[in-house]
Amino acid sequence: MKRFCFVMLSLLCCMAARALTVSAPSSPIVVDGKLDEAAWKAAVKTTGFIRLKSQAEKPMKDQTEFSILADDEAVYLGIACLDSNIGKLKWAGSVWTSDSVEIFLSPAGNPVEYYHFAVGCQNDTYAMFRAEGGNITPDKYAPFWQSAVSKDDKAWYLEVKIPYSAFYMTRNKMWNKTWLVNICRNQSGEGGPSTWAPLNSKYHESKVFKPVEGFPMRKGIEDVYIPVVRGDFLSQEGNVIKGNLTVNVEGTAEAVGYWDMTVEVPNGGKATQQVRVEHGNSKFVVKGLDFPSSQKSHHKVKVTLRNGNVELGRCYPVEAEYKPIDIKITWPQYANNYYPGQDATRLAGQVRFKLSEADAKKAVIELKVGDK
Repeated sequence: MKRFCFVMLSLLCCMAARALTVSAPSSPIVVDGKLDEAAWKAAVKTTGFIRLKSQAEKPMKDQTEFSILADDEAVYLGIACLDSNIGKLKWAGSVWTSDSVEIFLSPAGNPVEYYHFAVGCQNDTYAMFRAEGGNITPDKYAPFWQSAVSKDDKAWYLEVKIPYSAFYMTRNKMWNKTWLVNICRNQSGEGGPSTWAPLNSKYHESKVFKPVEGFPMRKGIEDVYIPVVRGDFLSQEGNVIKGNLTVNVEGTAEAVGYWDMTVEVPNGGKATQQVRVEHGNSKFVVKGLDFPSSQKSHHKVKVTLRNGNVELGRCYPVEAEYKPIDIKITWPQYANNYYPGQDATRLAGQVRFKLSEADAKKAVIELKVGDK
C-alpha cells in the first residue's frame, strides 16, 4: 500500500512538472483582440499567475489566463486580463505607464537569449531582442508582428500573432521545439505586477521562464536576417532629401534565390526590385528614394522580402541628413573627434563633397589649415 501511494505521488509530481504543450489552431485566427474564434474556444487555458517573490505579501486581486497556439507560420497568444475594476483601466500614453502585458519568448529554449514583446491596453506596443541573459540588446530590433485589444465588463483581452520570421536573431540551427516562455501583467491601482513563472524581483529573470513544448521548426527559407540598412544622401530639394539605401541580407542555403524586395520610407519614397539572395551576406542598393526633411531625421524604413507565399522583413531606423560637405579628421583623433591640446603638428583627414551636377559646376572650394 505504501509503495502504491509512493508511485501515485511520484506520478502526480511528474504530471505537475510536465511542460505546457502548444497545439495548432483549429480554425483561422483574425487578430482583432476579441478571442471569439473557434480556435480560442477550443484552446487550453492556462492561469495561476502569482506575485513576484519580492511582493509575495501583497494579495492577488485579479487573475490572468492565456492560451498559446502555433502553426507552421506563426505563434499566436490569446490573453484575458480579468479586472474587477475594468472601468478604471489606466492608459498614460506609454506601454510602461499603463495596464499592459509583457511576453517573453526564447525559441532557442535557452535563457541566454530571448525576445520581449509588450502591449498596452490601448494597443501601444514594444519589441526587443535581448542577449547575454537580458543584459544587452545587440540589434535595433523591429520585426513584423500583430496585436489587437478589446474589453468587456469583466476583462480586457489581447490577441497577438508573431510570425516565425520575426525571430530573425535566432538561426534555425539554434531553434528548439521546446521554448522558454513567460507572461507578465502590469495592472494599475491595487493590482500591481504578476507573473506566470516564479520570478524573484524582476521580469528579466530568464533562467526561471517556463518550458513550453510542441513548437514547429521554422522553414529554412524563412531563416533570413537583415542586419543593417544604410543611407547615402545625395541632394536636397526643399523639404525632400534624395538618396540611396544599401540593404544587407544574410541568408541560409535554403533561402538562396530570387526575391522581390520592397523598401518603404514613411511619408516618402517606395521602390520594389528583384534581388538574388545568396548563401551568406548579400548587398542590394535601392536608388532614387525620397526622404522627408524634418527636425526628426530618423525614419523607420520598412524592408519586405517576398518569395512565393513567403513574406518576411523588418523595419530599420535610418537617419536622413544631407551633408554637401563632410570633413573627417583621421589624425590626430580620439573616438572620431579632435580635442584641443592634441598634437596638431601633423593633420590628416578626408573632405567629402556631395553636390548635384549643377552645383558642382558653380562650386568654389577653398581649404585653409591654421589659425587664420
